[in-house]
Amino acid sequence: MAGDAATMNAFAREFSYWKSHFSLCDIFSDELSYSLLFNNIRPDRVDQAMSTVGMACLPNYFLLVQVDNYQKISQSLEPTREYFQKAIVINLIRKQLEALNLSGFAANILNTERVICFIALDHERHPDTKAFFTEFVALVQKAVHSRTPYTLSVAISEECCTLEQYPSAYQKVLHQLNESFYSGIGAYIDRSSVGKAPVQLSLAPIYPKFMAAVSRNDLRRINTLIEEMFSIFTQSRILPQQVRVDIVRLIRSLEEYGFQCGVPEDEILAFSKHSIDGVLSEPFLNLVQENFSSFCYQLSTSLERHNADQSYQFKTPMECYISEHFAEPLRLGDVAHVFGFSEGYLSVIFKQNFDQTFSEYLLAYRLERGKKLLVSTGISVGEIAFQVGFNSNSYFCTAFKKREGLSPKRYREQHAPPNFCKKSVDE
Repeated sequence: MAGDAATMNAFAREFSYWKSHFSLCDIFSDELSYSLLFNNIRPDRVDQAMSTVGMACLPNYFLLVQVDNYQKISQSLEPTREYFQKAIVINLIRKQLEALNLSGFAANILNTERVICFIALDHERHPDTKAFFTEFVALVQKAVHSRTPYTLSVAISEECCTLEQYPSAYQKVLHQLNESFYSGIGAYIDRSSVGKAPVQLSLAPIYPKFMAAVSRNDLRRINTLIEEMFSIFTQSRILPQQVRVDIVRLIRSLEEYGFQCGVPEDEILAFSKHSIDGVLSEPFLNLVQENFSSFCYQLSTSLERHNADQSYQFKTPMECYISEHFAEPLRLGDVAHVFGFSEGYLSVIFKQNFDQTFSEYLLAYRLERGKKLLVSTGISVGEIAFQVGFNSNSYFCTAFKKREGLSPKRYREQHAPPNFCKKSVDE
């Protein structure tokens, strides 16, 4: 019985909290915001729908507001308290609307760290739209910052005059808000501050560089590579989700390298999990960078502490680097610079680890890649030569015949599948 009474008392307290902090205004506002953003209002019901939030017409702008540190702070709160933290932000926005005598409403976007504010802006009263929103956003950010632990990043929509315009405007504003990932906390992003569309990048070529720096516990080189990589992210403005995926892939690659070098798996996984969790959850690029940097430094220290296998420390990064750059005009001096060695030292240590010179290894690797292309594609021998790093068809053919005992054309005829198309433009 005592347990039942305690349960009922807990329920009563929770119900009382919800009852005192949640109103019909919240319900109508949340519902209407989704209906507008996803064009789910019948044209003949617009007036009725807007009346539920006390508006006489459609709003012509909206602000998408990101509560920057919401996820981190909310983790320490009870579920009901966490939910209503955004309600506090919403109510502060509503007070600003009332104080400025603006027609609009604010609502919660459930299951996200965002809220939204719709405004019917009178252009006669506020002819300078940009100046108005700059001032309004500053007032809201100041009010929230003075009364809560939160900071806000805000993106402004283009003007919407019909129901059909809200969904596309919402997608554009979501893209704008991605800019806060690069700008940091408290960003105000209007359309003019958003640059070109994001591009796709590949970090594969940088993997071996990190392996080499980490294996040598070269903290200066590690820091330089990290700064270069995150500078590329900042300049390219690729989507935050892609940044996170790329960094996690790089961590996994370095993780596997650590296993190969003899560092205990549980030791690496302990700090890599913490770093990956941070990369996936931190809202800003500089915090993602801090988590990745921490992982690199810890892995480097572990390699040194466990006296990692020297052959793996050199061979694995070198093999990886050549596999990514073999089609380029690779020179021993350039590779030595990447790995932080003198050209003479690299020449010696390469021969010790691979039992052949750098030039011999590179030539053999290129020819092996050429062999695979000969039997798996129908492209010409000349094109294959350039794809695997030779600067002339004749040199490729000469080197190939010297190594295999027959020409590339004859090799293709003998080793390609029976039903494989052997036609090419220059054979």
